[in-house]
Amino acid sequence: QALATLASYDWLVFTSTNGVDLFLRRLKSRNMDVSALQGRLIAAVGESTAACLSRSGIAVSLVPKFFSAEGLAAEFEQLDVAEKSMLLITAESGRESFPRKLMSMAGEVHVVPVYKNEPVPANEVAQLALLKNGFSPDVITFTSPSTVHNFVELVGQERIDFWHENGCRFAAIGSITQSAMKAHFIAVDIVPKKSTITEFVESIVDYFNDK
Repeated sequence: QALATLASYDWLVFTSTNGVDLFLRRLKSRNMDVSALQGRLIAAVGESTAACLSRSGIAVSLVPKFFSAEGLAAEFEQLDVAEKSMLLITAESGRESFPRKLMSMAGEVHVVPVYKNEPVPANEVAQLALLKNGFSPDVITFTSPSTVHNFVELVGQERIDFWHENGCRFAAIGSITQSAMKAHFIAVDIVPKKSTITEFVESIVDYFNDK
């Protein structure tokens, strides 16, 4: 229904590269292309999402200084969107605070989930036996709150504590993931200044070089 009425939206808001890929797939399945977005303003939550849109020929109008939903909401607060309509392309059961924030600012916001995150069953994780039988990693990286929650479910809090006590370090890609780690009592040793994979890798390298 949203695709059939794209012309009615002032803004399209993408919160992940997954959202972009699946939106474009759905667009193609209806024999539509990116020309259907002409005249719409496009917002992306960060550089990776913006790059994914750009590669598909979609011009991005807004990328926040801080790559997060909160950062994007802060950017919209600086704009006059009180009479604007927005289509928010996001994950099912995503964080509710961001849509609520947009709804408090914009004239109309339609939230369309295009995918959902599901944990991988333990019996499909080939490395699980290794993780539970003496292997001690040097660093464990988390790229989203869901990776934190699901990993704790998979290996257990006790083993995570054991790893940290034996020198393993834990890295979060950004502040939202960092908060999820703290909620699970996981020490956060490494956080990049910008929430991109490139800066994440560089921050890990710098941390161990400094050591």
